[in-house]
Amino acid sequence: MEQEILGVRREGDIPGWEIPQRYFDWLRRRDPRLLTDIFEHNRLDVVSMATLTAHLIDVLTAQSLAKHTHEDDYLAAARLLLQKADREGVQKILDTFREDPCPEFSTQSKKTLSQLYKRTGKMDEAAQIWTQTSACEPYEFYAISEMAKYLEHHLRDYMRAKNMVENALSGKNTFSDEERDSLLHRLKRLNKKLHLS
Repeated sequence: MEQEILGVRREGDIPGWEIPQRYFDWLRRRDPRLLTDIFEHNRLDVVSMATLTAHLIDVLTAQSLAKHTHEDDYLAAARLLLQKADREGVQKILDTFREDPCPEFSTQSKKTLSQLYKRTGKMDEAAQIWTQTSACEPYEFYAISEMAKYLEHHLRDYMRAKNMVENALSGKNTFSDEERDSLLHRLKRLNKKLHLS
């Protein structure tokens, strides 16, 4: 964690696996020099824990995207705050992503971010992510399914939703049987709605 998050690399530090043997040697010999490296190791642990705590506070309070922090850490923080019903804290983190849209997000990160937008009532922001994901990965089931729902239920654009689902089903996709059945069910419902309108 020190290296990955804080960018700190210890030099000359006693490996943790050596510490128990050093302690047992000290019990036999009572030579305080055997404990010097252990005390230094523990001192560095305490400093790192304090620094990591400060870093986590920065993440939870959305003090902008920190240098050594992966975007998923912010998404995890937003999910935690949502569970704690801290919608203001969640919104602060989501606003940070609006300032820095992070185009390098993985598909999973985009999915998580869109879920957070959806759960906090920011449907247009969620739809923007689904649209971007569908454009980059045209057969990504989650993005297609969610965008079709958005078009159907929020925009009432049944034809566009139908076209999106049909294109996904007719292309070279890797949908599971369950995903394919879900899209076919949606297509059937959309066809009914278009027939009635």
